[in-house]
Amino acid sequence: MPWASGRGRIRRFFLAERLAELTVDGGTKSELVVVVREIRRLMPGGKQAAFVAADFNLGLREVAGAMFSRWSQEIFFKYMICNFKLVALSVRQSVDVDPEEKVVNPRWREFNRGHKEKKRQISARRHRADEIKRKMGPEMDTEDDGDEARELWELENEIESLIQEREGLKIKRRGVRRMFKAGSLEGKDKLQTVRDNENLFLNLIKMIVYRGESRTGMVLQMLGCQRPRSFLSELYKADAAVIPDQERGILKVRVIGMTNDAADALLAGLFEELNMSETIYPGTDLRMVFEVPPHGTKKRTKLTS
Repeated sequence: MPWASGRGRIRRFFLAERLAELTVDGGTKSELVVVVREIRRLMPGGKQAAFVAADFNLGLREVAGAMFSRWSQEIFFKYMICNFKLVALSVRQSVDVDPEEKVVNPRWREFNRGHKEKKRQISARRHRADEIKRKMGPEMDTEDDGDEARELWELENEIESLIQEREGLKIKRRGVRRMFKAGSLEGKDKLQTVRDNENLFLNLIKMIVYRGESRTGMVLQMLGCQRPRSFLSELYKADAAVIPDQERGILKVRVIGMTNDAADALLAGLFEELNMSETIYPGTDLRMVFEVPPHGTKKRTKLTS
């Protein structure tokens, strides 16, 4: 099925769709069964990437395209977190949560977490028991003294015990309020949060830097660079000489730390594009001029990987 990405490129995917049922934990209510669309994409290596959607009005192409776009967003945030420390706290000053704000009861959260853990354990043991039953076949002897029969008997006892513990936690969870005002919490349960908008300004700067890096990477791609962000990462660590020339009104930035002539050729093309912007260095009247040293005149330095 053809699909146009956000940049206008046409891609073709092999897709399949079917209905599936999901069991949803209703909290203090009983469990609910929700019918969703299960969509699978056949990957080049033969594996299948699956996701679910609850919108039955959109066509398969629109739903799949929207979900595939999310992958690029997740890659973006992963890159920003690793390289720009997007979620790092530059200010760690905390304040008390508004006493009138509704928050989750810590006791309810504790019971709910335990309930989910018991469900996970029951599911894992049932899966293992089903594997043993399939392996033993339809003619299995439950009174057999073999290792598999003994393991199956132990799993069934564990499942029964875990179900009782899960039901006990469900009863305890029903006995406490899920939400109440933050002001009713005292001592170690009192909630605090980071002050609003403390990191907003720095995050905006990081986003601007990322956009500039992306634009530079597009230039490198047009010059034939296969991994522009890796190339830029090495460029940021390279040595450089800053040479002001007051008479000509320029500020030379001469990069002298790249590894080989092929890298210099990419830099020359990139610098030609950057120099066309005629950027003035802040606080001066000097126009920035980026350049690489003449061939054979620079000292090679080994870059760390």
